[in-house]
Amino acid sequence: MCKVSFFRLDWHIVQFIIVCLPSLAVYLVAQYARRKMKIVDAVRTWGEEEAEKKALEEEAATKSQDELMEMKQRLRKIEETINEIVLEAKKPAPSKTQGDQIY
Repeated sequence: MCKVSFFRLDWHIVQFIIVCLPSLAVYLVAQYARRKMKIVDAVRTWGEEEAEKKALEEEAATKSQDELMEMKQRLRKIEETINEIVLEAKKPAPSKTQGDQIY
């Protein structure tokens, strides 16, 4: 029997460990990559949610701007109507001509 003194282990156990190292390394790298991918997906999802929120806010702002412009137009029309009414009220009533007046 041949024994190798590599941490006082049998040669076959040392060979088995050496053979398993590449697979273990690949497994550990895959786990690391999986964890990083989950983090990136979470950030991307969060970023997409933020983008959706910003888009909804911009849409709401645009909608409110449109409503504001519509309200301003309606107010201008009301103001014009009120000015016309005031001008008509200020006009003197048609009086009788001097020839028609009786002294």
